[in-house]
Formats: sequence, structure tokens, C-alpha cells
Amino acid sequence: MELLFKRPLVLFALAAIIGITIASITNSFFLAAAALMLLAVCLHLLYTRINSHLFVFIGILVFFSIGAFEFLCLDRVNTGRFHEFSGERVAVRGVIASEPDVKEARVSYIVDVVEIRSNDEFKKMKGKLLLTSALKEGSSLLDYGREVEFAGQLNLPKGVRNPGGFDYRRYLSQKGVSAVVFALNITVKKDRKASLIVDTGHTLRMKIVSVIERSLPRQQAGLLNGILIGYREGLTKEVQAAFSDAGLTHIMAVSGANIAFLVLPLVFIFKKLRIRQNISCILIIAFLVLFVYITGFEPSVLRAVIMGIVMLLGKILMREADVYTTISLAAILLLLCSPYMLFNIGFQLSFAATLSLVILYKRIKSLLSFKFLPAAVADILAATISAQLGVLPISPCFFIASSAFNLLSISCS
Repeated sequence: MELLFKRPLVLFALAAIIGITIASITNSFFLAAAALMLLAVCLHLLYTRINSHLFVFIGILVFFSIGAFEFLCLDRVNTGRFHEFSGERVAVRGVIASEPDVKEARVSYIVDVVEIRSNDEFKKMKGKLLLTSALKEGSSLLDYGREVEFAGQLNLPKGVRNPGGFDYRRYLSQKGVSAVVFALNITVKKDRKASLIVDTGHTLRMKIVSVIERSLPRQQAGLLNGILIGYREGLTKEVQAAFSDAGLTHIMAVSGANIAFLVLPLVFIFKKLRIRQNISCILIIAFLVLFVYITGFEPSVLRAVIMGIVMLLGKILMREADVYTTISLAAILLLLCSPYMLFNIGFQLSFAATLSLVILYKRIKSLLSFKFLPAAVADILAATISAQLGVLPISPCFFIASSAFNLLSISCS
């Protein structure tokens, strides 16, 4: 217990996670406040026994409160943002805020809404909706930042229909989406309204994809794009299904391994160029931030980049970073940005695998220390087994949810 108090960020991260979980289950400000009061009483009783760590106890209450009440407030805002237009036919003007998501004969985009017209009344709006349209033969896909206008019936996504069922509303809320619209015709404007940094990242992403696709056959190019930057559009359904059935989908998820593959060559190059360590660390941090934009803000990438940046800052400040504290800091920052991140499968798998590696790797490697087994093979097996044990409890739930989402998509089409 004393060891935990020496790593307060671990306790703060756990408090935020528990707060978000309780808020998502109860969906009530009153019950969340009651849980906070109960936690305060328990911590007070513990404090009277040990008479120390007051700062840590206060921090636990603060982060529990932030997690619970931020989730409830955002959930209310997301649910009610387009409530007045629910079920109505509306005309929308907005900006494409995502890459196209192509599934069979349909294509979907996330749209940043600028204006909504209903009953000949224009209203300025802010928020995101999911725009779905039929993918006609010969039609071109819309690029990020393009201004569009379209009309269709606006619907609010449904939550859980059956106990333990797939929560489509929460799934969209992870992306900041509050409503869905199906439109047959989309009018594309000449203007583009894109953030310079985001647009640069997207352009570099497409350049990488283009170069790889020109250099390799289609399947190999699709696989390399998936491994390198998480771009899976080049893979056929058969290949994706094969990876899923083999339990190897994580290979195409950009995570800490990708960050290591990119950072290590940079460290080597900067050493050869005799660049000072502080300057090289700053340059690598800038590169990692750009890589986040290239990969599209995937939770696993954000986790790995935050941990990498913390460790690099530790080198600049000549302080050794504690791995548990670093992991906890990454979780806190991501959950502060969006408490919905806790329910993202990428977030869960990434943190579960990382923690499992940290906790189990050395123990499993010692069990595999056989004379006939080379050390390199033992290292790989220990790392693989450790990561798989961490994600094992989560993977079945993900596949069940994925199947439910596919069924929902079919029924809506």
C-alpha cells in the first residue's frame, strides 16, 4: 500500500476510471455524488488510521469527481445537441472532419456542423454528425476539410436496446458524434476549411499510402500500410477476416512498437550527427506529435506518444521516469480530453497490453529460461505471452460488440 502512495498518479488514474465507470452505469448526477460521498467517508476513515497522505486522498476525490461529472456533463451535451431536430428532415452545411469510411455500397463521413435548416429556418450549430451516403459507381470520395451541403432525416443514435447489448450511441460518442443523417445527394463547395497541422498530417498520411501502393502489390501494400500507420482501406475483407480469425488484428494497430521502430533510428541518426541530447529529444518529440496527426489520433498511438514524450522530457531534465507513473499520466491526460476514451477498444487493449508487459514480462521470461531456448527467442515469447494475457479478458467482449455492430449496420442499410 505504501508503494502506491509513492506513485500518486496511479491512484489518481484509478480514481478517474472508477468515477467514469460509475457515472456510465448509473447515468445519474445524484448517484455519482452519493458514490463520491461514500468514497470520501472511506478515505476519511483510512486517514484517521494512518494520519498521513492527505494530499493523495484529496487528489483521489478530485480525480474521481472529474471523471464522473465530466462524463455526465459531456453525455448530456452530446445527447441533447441535436435533440430539437430528431426525426425531422433537415438541410445541413458543414465540413468533412474525417477520412471516408467505405463499407460495401455505402460511405460515411464525420461532419463538423456549421448550420442547420429546418422548416425554412436557419440555425447556427456546433457539433458533429455521421453522414452516410450511397457509394455510386464512378463517384469520388470527399477529402478532409471540404465544405459540403446535404439534406436528409436527422436521427439520434439509439443506446443499449437489450441488457449487455451493443451501445451504438456511446460508440459514436467516442468520436464526438451526436446524430446520424443519410443523404442521397451531397453538394460539394469549392472552399476547404482545414486546420493546417491536421491537414498536413492527413496529406502526409495519403502520401505514405500512395508511395507504398505504387511500390508493392495490393495485398502487401495494404498490409504494410496497416502495420505502419493503421490504414486498412487497402486490405480486402478476406484478409481482414483472416487476421481477425487468427487473433492477429493487433498487428495492424499502430501502438508502442511502431513508435519504437520510428524513434530508435532517429536516436541512432542524431548520435551519428553528434547532435546534443537535449536538442535531439526535442526534435523527436516534435516528430512524435506529427506522427499522431498522421495516424489520426488513435488511442493506442496517443498512449505510446505521451509515454515517449514523458520519457524524453525525463532525459532533458535528467530525471528517470517511472513506468507506472508514466502509464498513469498517459491515461489521465487521455481521459481528461475525453472520458469516452475509456470505452474505446484501442484504449483498453493498449493499456492492458502495456501493463501486462510491465508486470509479467520478467516473471514469464524467467520461466522460459531453458538451456535449449535461445535468449532472443525467450525474449520474444515472454513479450508475446505477456501482452496476450493482458488483452485476453478484453478481446472476446470486443468481438461480440463488433458482431453486434455489423448486424446493426446491415439492419440500418
